[in-house]
Amino acid sequence: MSLRALLGTLLIAAIAISLLAGGSGIVGAQTSSPRFFPDTGYTVADDAFWNYFQHRGGVDTFGQPVSRKFLLLGSEVQFFQRLVMQKLPDGSVTTLNLLDEGLMPVTHINGSTFPAPDPALAQAAPNPSQPDYGTKIIAFVRDKAPDRWNNLPVNFFSTFSSVVNLADAFPDGNGDPNLLPLLDLEIWGAPTSAPAFDPANKDFVYQRFQRVIAHYDRKCDCTRALLLADYFKSVLTGRDLPADLAQEMQQSRFFRQYDLSKPNGVARPDQLPASNLLLAFEREDRPVPNVPTVVEPAAPTSGTSHGGNTNGNDNSGATTEPVSAVTPGPSLGGVTVVSSELAQDPVTKHWIGFGEVENVTTSTMDVYATMNVFDAKDNLMASKEVLLGISPLAAGQVGTFRIDFGKLDTGVDHQTTQVRSVPPASLGVSGLKTSDKHTAHDKTHFLLTGYITNRSGDDVKNVQIGVSFYNKNKELLDVWQGAPVFDSIADGDQVAFAAASTLAPPDDVDSYNIYVSATRGHPSPKREADVAKVKNTSILPDGATLHVRGELSSTEDSDAMDLALAAVFYDHDGHVVSAGSAMPFPTRVRPKTTAPFELDVPAPPDGYDHVDYTVLGQRFPDNTTWPQPLKVTGSNLTQAHGAATVEGSVQNSSGKDLHDAFVVVTFYNAAGNVVDVVSTPLDRPSMGQGDKEAFKISSKASEVDSVSVAGFGYR
Repeated sequence: MSLRALLGTLLIAAIAISLLAGGSGIVGAQTSSPRFFPDTGYTVADDAFWNYFQHRGGVDTFGQPVSRKFLLLGSEVQFFQRLVMQKLPDGSVTTLNLLDEGLMPVTHINGSTFPAPDPALAQAAPNPSQPDYGTKIIAFVRDKAPDRWNNLPVNFFSTFSSVVNLADAFPDGNGDPNLLPLLDLEIWGAPTSAPAFDPANKDFVYQRFQRVIAHYDRKCDCTRALLLADYFKSVLTGRDLPADLAQEMQQSRFFRQYDLSKPNGVARPDQLPASNLLLAFEREDRPVPNVPTVVEPAAPTSGTSHGGNTNGNDNSGATTEPVSAVTPGPSLGGVTVVSSELAQDPVTKHWIGFGEVENVTTSTMDVYATMNVFDAKDNLMASKEVLLGISPLAAGQVGTFRIDFGKLDTGVDHQTTQVRSVPPASLGVSGLKTSDKHTAHDKTHFLLTGYITNRSGDDVKNVQIGVSFYNKNKELLDVWQGAPVFDSIADGDQVAFAAASTLAPPDDVDSYNIYVSATRGHPSPKREADVAKVKNTSILPDGATLHVRGELSSTEDSDAMDLALAAVFYDHDGHVVSAGSAMPFPTRVRPKTTAPFELDVPAPPDGYDHVDYTVLGQRFPDNTTWPQPLKVTGSNLTQAHGAATVEGSVQNSSGKDLHDAFVVVTFYNAAGNVVDVVSTPLDRPSMGQGDKEAFKISSKASEVDSVSVAGFGYR
């Protein structure tokens, strides 16, 4: 029996059931929250993946995300630097056995040589059917993964035993520490080889496990897991692919399959069925390449089902999302649907599900809502599960959910809604108060604005808002959910918010409720104020929307990074009448340079008197890392037929090879204010030293007088 079979579904199921007593949780995904990782440019958007990430050690265990969520062989997956998460048909999450024969069974990567799997270890491992299997398998790992080997402190078992800690797995403090070794086993798997020196470097000792390769480095006297999933990504994409790994994997079904010129982004779909790689490895904070307009369906393999976006691609704007039923995970109960509705947005024609859920228990929980949409004959048309808009949900608290089903086929008739609850990853805090609330409406939307004030006694992060709008009969008309302009608030501070109702006639809105949640803490490192200044702004009205455009520049002689900008609009009396936030592009500004930003906010129905801008960010003294500027070697602005077009070229003069290169053009009016920002990847995004590449970018903005061009690439 193989080790993969020994550590199969019985063990995973047992661990999942045990964790119900200890906690699992999710927070909302935004680029200004911990779900977004600016170093790699990806978001852990899937709630189940984020829950698993938090409860199994976070970055220390997985590394940072290096892909979007996508569909691979019928399963939703997301790549991290060390491991690949996979969602199982029941909605639970596990990690791929990357070193298995069917994935990446290699012994050479980037000049290093690893021990091959030893079949004798598989024969010696305990069988899950044996009594007291949990104790026996951990004893097996302890025996085969020594802490001292050849008089070296390799610490393989100690490192294995510290992968998951009690606070991560059981944040409420009620967990059983005896379960931790099994959670460590879930992440690393069992050893499949004995320790061995790297033949070319006696300072390196490796040991092969099912899902990782443990690496001891005598020079730093440290032990860690190699970044295997990063290498598996290089096999799929061909980017940064070491020659020895390419040689071992060139006959693999995964080899160089990532091809954005092909439907579903798959080069050889016959070898990789039920897969959709479209934009899977394109950073979310950069412009994406053009992709085929026709996308072939990626049907799941036989016997496989998966929830949410079955094309596996979080960038849903590139494809049409097929209908898929959701398989809810286990629930602790104690939550009830207060109301649920389904309506069609009069502007976008998307079908929107929304409602309210109440936690009727005495415990704090994370709560999920699943809405199923049917036609008149009870045929399922769509089904989605989402985390409530505010999470975690305190005892007795009501939370909101909102689900965008897109443009469904005609025949939508009715819906049903179910809810489930799980313990939260971290408990919410009380003391978040709303103040200075102000309402207004016109013919298209009802707008609620105001402040969220932190009176909790501590800094808070992941601040989420849910707003329910009712008619005079207290019937639910619409739900808005999101965050204030900054989703982290220091103790005693306040931030503005703006919530709009668009599904119901504004005159029908009679009252509203506001629900707020947050968790304790602040971004690390903590963001500073005034690290960059705002300049050259313009505010362009467009019906029910105000387009705000401008630039940020660093205020000191060091880089400003992880920047976020808030624009808050006020009336004559000082009331907030609209608000919004955005990140510049790119999110890091070098000294004596600028980065443009663009954000859209609801137009205040009664107008506004003035607008204030606030910038938060961090200082970073290193000028050698991301992003590297490209030299603009030529640009020419022409205007015809209502469009302004810039053509030119950029050159890589950085002295290093660059990849994922792109160009950003900022368009100005005669007064020097920004009226548009357009960015695009280069046709040849990988640029060697000295390479030149042409670009062409157009804008529909009126009154364009001049432009600035900037190019960037990544080492």
